[in-house]
Amino acid sequence: MSKKRRSIKYQHIIQFVLLLAIIIFANILAAIFFTRFDLTDDNRYTVSKPTIELLRSIKEPVLFKVYLDGDMPASYKHLRNETKELLQEFKAYNNKNILFEFIDPNSEPNRERRNNLHKQLLNKGLMPRNISTKDKGKVSNQVIFPGAIVTHKGKELPMAIFKNQLGKQEPEIINNSIQQLEYTIASTLKSITTDKKRSVAFTYGHGELRGIRTAWAQYALSQFYQVDFVKLDGNGHRLFNIDPKDSVTFKIKYDALIIAKPDSFFQKKDQFLLDQYIMHGGKVLWLIDPVYASLDFLQDTNAMLAYRLDLNLNEQLFHYGVKLNTDLIRDLNSIYLPLNVQPAGSQPKFDWFPWPFSPLLTPKSDHPIVKNVSDIKTEFISSIDTVELPGVKKTILLSTSKQSRRDRTPVPIDMRMMLEEQNKRLYSDAYIPVAVLLEGRFNSFFKNRFTPRDADNDLIALEESKPTKMIVVADGDVIKNQSRKDEQGQIVPLPLGFDQFSGVQFGNDDFLLNAVNYLLDDSGLLEARKKEFRMRPLDKQKINDPPTVFIYKIVNVLVPILLIVIMAIVVLLLKKRRYAL
Repeated sequence: MSKKRRSIKYQHIIQFVLLLAIIIFANILAAIFFTRFDLTDDNRYTVSKPTIELLRSIKEPVLFKVYLDGDMPASYKHLRNETKELLQEFKAYNNKNILFEFIDPNSEPNRERRNNLHKQLLNKGLMPRNISTKDKGKVSNQVIFPGAIVTHKGKELPMAIFKNQLGKQEPEIINNSIQQLEYTIASTLKSITTDKKRSVAFTYGHGELRGIRTAWAQYALSQFYQVDFVKLDGNGHRLFNIDPKDSVTFKIKYDALIIAKPDSFFQKKDQFLLDQYIMHGGKVLWLIDPVYASLDFLQDTNAMLAYRLDLNLNEQLFHYGVKLNTDLIRDLNSIYLPLNVQPAGSQPKFDWFPWPFSPLLTPKSDHPIVKNVSDIKTEFISSIDTVELPGVKKTILLSTSKQSRRDRTPVPIDMRMMLEEQNKRLYSDAYIPVAVLLEGRFNSFFKNRFTPRDADNDLIALEESKPTKMIVVADGDVIKNQSRKDEQGQIVPLPLGFDQFSGVQFGNDDFLLNAVNYLLDDSGLLEARKKEFRMRPLDKQKINDPPTVFIYKIVNVLVPILLIVIMAIVVLLLKKRRYAL
């Protein structure tokens, strides 16, 4: 009996030593060969390879101060928890340099200091959100800041976590915000840790949008890129770095160009420079109005005639794969404008009416440029047709709603049209394309043509482009911000996409950033926007049925206890049988 007990004792010691050795060996392997396993059905915790490479390339600490903590509704707590889990996941790939803390912006009991903190966060670029909570029949309002301030080497950047979307319920908005978390955090990381930014230039010289009208677009892009302005005047030295001794080897000066709503004729020299810019791998965001119509002019005069705008670009764009139509689109899914309904001389009274010439574009595509982007506000937009070209891939990014129509130019427009009841039978055109992405190799527009070059340009014309991309939108106003006068009488820009008439923030800013990010994304970070987490909502009928809720509570409370008791009994019986004399 004594020998049997000693044998059992030795067996336990050997088992313990072997288990300890296995644990130590497994930890050594884990330290050498890092890997993680995602067992979720929708790969919720699988970080994309470009993001992993970015995380491992960070050499200096990055601090995330996330102002999403404290007493909040359950949906926002879910967003906070997902954000924390993803940051922990990021930290696993770079434990030393990824730092984060969660802060409750409403924890300060002193009201004045709490308001000062809120003002500081607002000035730093974090947008507040007012939410209403109901507790025991009482409704209370609360201000939260669903975002973070990211700090790296003395530089700060705001990061919005909550991505608002018009027309969607809060649970869906929260879920879509969670889907975008990896891209949101990774793109902010790339922006704040990149010392040498890529360059984006707004063109001018042909009446393009400038100054206060694109101030917010410039500001938003400057967070990620070096923003500049370049005049198109036939001088190739403005777009290219040309060595006068070696005109064969030259490079483009800017990684991307934004041509925002030109209103005057492009000469052949400028067409040639733009063409060769594309041939040398340059990216272009074309924001072109083929029809002249102005809401500012219309609000002053109440009536105008919209007419075809000859920019001398239609043939060139057709050669690249798109045809801009000289029409105006009306859509029943549109913005609302205030209109004075009182006669002249009376006290003004404004009512809201739909303005069908300003369609709201609801993104339907799963492309990362527009996926989960809120409705995009437009003004006097036209339609686009695509042309079949070998080697060029075309993707429709934005379309109208299923109830829209086209008006061929010239189009008489009157503000009093808002008072007319719209005949829905006339809105029979569905999903008219208005924005197209082109990718691939393009043939030069000047292939087998005379090239209008100046002697000082010294450009060697290419007949086929390097692999490149361009986006064509048939409306320049998508990147035009509104403005207002501040308390000192100074004109200040409003956020891009913000409508001061309705107080609604549309998705124009996200569309612009996503478009430029995609054109210049050589790291593949935008692939993270393709993630899709399936919502698994509870059955509302069942959770509102008291007997069903009671049964589920009993099952959730008693079943785990019963399982533990059963397992304990089984273990005791096995031990009793094993050590029985």
